[in-house]
Amino acid sequence: MNALELQRTAYTVECFLNALCLDYGPARTVIEEWLVRWPARYTGRATA
Repeated sequence: MNALELQRTAYTVECFLNALCLDYGPARTVIEEWLVRWPARYTGRATA
């Protein structure tokens, strides 16, 4: 995942969590980081 894709993913996750009205704090940060990194783990892998 390149820098632009990562930035777009982070923005999308931020908007999603805002739509859920999830309060800012350590718990949100953990969720946000996991959601941003999750698709990056699978980028470039072949799918069956």
